[in-house]
Parts: sequence; C-alpha cells; structure tokens
Amino acid sequence: MAGLLAGVIAENIGPAPVPVPGGYTPDGILFIAIGPDGRVFRTDGINADKVVRIEPDGRTTVIAAGIQQLAGMAFDGQGDLFVSENFEATGPALPVSGQIVEFRTDGTSQVIAKIATPTSIAVDNQGVIYVVDGLTRVDRVMPDGAVETIAGDPQIDPVGLAVGPSGALYITDQQHDTVWIRNPDGEMRRIVEEGQVPNPKYPVVDERGNVFVCQNSFGFLPTGIVGNQQFLQVPVLVIDPTGHVHRLAVQANPGTFETQDVAVSGSGDLYLTDGSGVYVVRAPVPLAPVDSRALWLLLLPVGVTLLVLGIFVAAIALFMGAVVRRAGPRSPGPAAGAPRG
Repeated sequence: MAGLLAGVIAENIGPAPVPVPGGYTPDGILFIAIGPDGRVFRTDGINADKVVRIEPDGRTTVIAAGIQQLAGMAFDGQGDLFVSENFEATGPALPVSGQIVEFRTDGTSQVIAKIATPTSIAVDNQGVIYVVDGLTRVDRVMPDGAVETIAGDPQIDPVGLAVGPSGALYITDQQHDTVWIRNPDGEMRRIVEEGQVPNPKYPVVDERGNVFVCQNSFGFLPTGIVGNQQFLQVPVLVIDPTGHVHRLAVQANPGTFETQDVAVSGSGDLYLTDGSGVYVVRAPVPLAPVDSRALWLLLLPVGVTLLVLGIFVAAIALFMGAVVRRAGPRSPGPAAGAPRG
C-alpha cells in the first residue's frame, strides 16, 4: 500500500511533459523519431506525406516528401531515413501493395523492398530492416534485399518494433498484451508475462535497456483527487531490464491521453506525441509503480461514496432545520400551581 500511495503522490508532484518548439502542427502527427545525432524528427500532416527535422530554434526542415501512406519510420546509424509505405491496394493486378523506401542524407532515395502491407519498422546497426507486415508477422529485410518472415501468428500478433542497444529486436504483441524480445541468435521470449502491457502500440528502447511502450488507452479515466493531478495520465508503460513494469510519474492533460508514438534520445530524454504536438520529459524520467493505477479504482468509488454520503447528510440537516423553523417556538404552558380560570 505504501508503494501505491507513493506512486499517486509522485504523479501529482512530478513534472509535466514540456512542449518541444517546432513540435506542433495543426495538420497532425503520426510518428516521431530521434536521429543518430540526437535531433528530433516528426511526420507532418494526417496523411504523413513528409518528414521534417525540428531545428534547435523551433524551425522545421523537410527531409523527405512525396511519401505515400506512410505507416512507420526509423533511422539507421548513418542518419538515413527508412519509411514503410502501405498503399492499401488489392486485387490480382497488384498483389504487393507496399514497400520500404530509403531516404539518404545526400537527398537521394530508393525502394529497398516490396512488402504486402507494411506498418511499424526498425533498423539495426548492421543495416537489417525489420517490418510488421499486415499485423500478423514480422519480416526481416537483409541489406541485399532478401526478405524472410521471422515471427508471426499463431505465436504473436505484432504491432510495433524497436531495436535495442544490443541489437535485439523488441516486438509488442496486441493479442497477448505483452512484449517479446528476439535476440540476435534468433531466440524469442517474452520479457513480461501476458496481460502486463495492456493495449500496446509502439515501443522504444533506451541505452540502458528500458523499454517504453505507448498504449491505446487505460480502460478507465483516473480522475485526479489531490495535488496538481489532472484528469488523465500519459499512457506509457516502462519495462526495466529486470522485467519490472512501471509507468510515468508525470502529470498530463487530456491531449496526451492517447499517446501516438514515443522516442528516446541517447541521453535518456523521452519524447512523445499526442497527434498534434511533440513533448519531452527530461532524463531521468520519473517512474511510479504500475500497480498504483489500480489505486485509482479504489479511490474513485470511495471518493464518490463519501461525496454522496456528505450530500445525503447535508440534505437531512437542511430538512430537519426547515421542519424546526416551520414548527416555530413552542408556547410555554401554565406555571405549576397557577389558578385555572
């Protein structure tokens, strides 16, 4: 219980994500990423047809344009950008409806591979590309363009991918609400038990091996009760290298209730987007016990019950006061021994 209370207190006194200058766009943001030089990149527009770099002064520079149905993006160690394009085409005339495109730092681009329905993408230090295909399998694209499936149904239903500092691949699994790791030798295992990461979306891994996973939602609204707690919490879970699950001990607002994507810098700063702006939580990122979420399920009904009880007691007091005032003062009776007329 002490740990749960500590988590609630931490999220009330913790920092709030700070808006990044140049991170906002009225046209919408789908994905964010950190380049190898530490600079922040984001998509621009709800159709995500271009990727921009956020400059230190808040200006933005377009580094890739003309992208069709962008469904994921990642950088390699040289600063080249890789995007997945999901054309959503069907029919025998075009059996392969998507592709992986590389945008190089010299301004040139090329198609790396044809993938049926690509979404989330990750690149390791060897230039190997990993991509989720149709939310049913994970494909690996080798530097020579060869494509092979390395994971998928019925073992997992992949959503997002990330490559860790050791070269291991991390995969979020929406069917089992967990995260898998695939080591360079091909071994796959869950880093947490099923059900510990509800509604997982896109992951990112920092230099220490902490895995940050954004979620679709909490399933309930943890309304603030004390301190500066606001209406909603940032839906990001953190899995440390020992397999323990935490959440962010930061304040939030309704705009960041559904985090669209996350990214982490080499220094450990956590970036997130709510679909319209980019925010940052500076390192060290404060964490709270994930179980303290459950405390809201206790505090909320208790608080509501006390509120209803208070209203009931106040109503009774007002009613009794009204009855007394209506009855008025009681007339004194005849004194004892007084003669009766």
